[in-house]
Amino acid sequence: MPKGFSIPVRANASGGIALSKGDANDAKIIRIALADGDNNNAFQQGVTVNQTVIFDLNDSSSRARVAGNIEDIFEKFEKDKRFKLLEDTMDWGENEGELLLEFKYLCLESDEERTFAHTFRTTR
Repeated sequence: MPKGFSIPVRANASGGIALSKGDANDAKIIRIALADGDNNNAFQQGVTVNQTVIFDLNDSSSRARVAGNIEDIFEKFEKDKRFKLLEDTMDWGENEGELLLEFKYLCLESDEERTFAHTFRTTR
């Protein structure tokens, strides 16, 4: 089972670095990949979903562009034998001004189907 540092990085009960594993680690990796991509690292530009696109989601073409970015990210995950995006599972919703995204993916290590859900923004 893969492990990684918990995000945000913090200490565990014994003073070491808190780790995440299993589902929590997988969700962390996917959330990082779906981050806004706003950084100064020249080698990581264009790798993420880019939330400036997400803030403009008002039509089907914008959502299709974001879905394409997510598919590209999951192609990289699949090459690394981590996760596979399940086709036709992406679902968009709104709740009190928040944009919700949900999709299903297969964890290739455990061969388990999982659901990823994330709230991208709020209008407040």
